[in-house]
Amino acid sequence: MAGEWDDLALSYAKDIFKSYLKEDHLKAEEGLLIVDFGCGTGLLLGMMRHHASRMIGVDASSKMIEVLEDKIRSHGWDNVQAICTTLALETNPILASLFGKVDLLVSTSVLNFVPQPDLPPTMKALGRLLRPGGSFFHSDWAAGDNQDEGMSPHLWHKTDIKC
Repeated sequence: MAGEWDDLALSYAKDIFKSYLKEDHLKAEEGLLIVDFGCGTGLLLGMMRHHASRMIGVDASSKMIEVLEDKIRSHGWDNVQAICTTLALETNPILASLFGKVDLLVSTSVLNFVPQPDLPPTMKALGRLLRPGGSFFHSDWAAGDNQDEGMSPHLWHKTDIKC
């Protein structure tokens, strides 16, 4: 799946990137730190890399991270780092060192795959990454229309992020 992912997700990543630019979420600020939670093969990271001083892609799939690491090496993405980790973000020393420092946290079509019992602690851990005034953007499709894997609106009512 990791090898085919770029073909499947490219237009979706382009649309998301355009929306970040349109909404001015990618201001070219000195020292901007962006974390992509559930980065997959790094499609969005590749598009956003010119808008940040440092970018970190996080994914639980070692296969996806391997593809991203190949892109980092072959394209010379010096400001992009890949991390393979589980949902226990606190156990990763690199991520734990970023608590309270991330300017922009993005997550694309990931949270709907987090098991319901794990969603509140995951959101809390993600919220801890953000600096005061930092932003978190999640994009996904809605459940329904014969797509069982979409995000259910009721999840947002049950999840409260406190940074």
